[in-house]
Amino acid sequence: APAALARRLGIEPGDLIQRVNGQRLLTPAQSLQVFKKAWRQPELAIELQRDEQALVRTLKLTHQ
Repeated sequence: APAALARRLGIEPGDLIQRVNGQRLLTPAQSLQVFKKAWRQPELAIELQRDEQALVRTLKLTHQ
């Protein structure tokens, strides 16, 4: 579920996700495609903006 993934990545309400695995998020439709592609990779890297701070959150993905 998206909320569980957000918790695992340390994403908080109000955080602005800017990039996923280096890909900029531009539109909702394009963002969905970026997430689908990233989900198949061994690691998920989320670049986000929290207040005035740029943060990167990563998560190793295990594919069963």
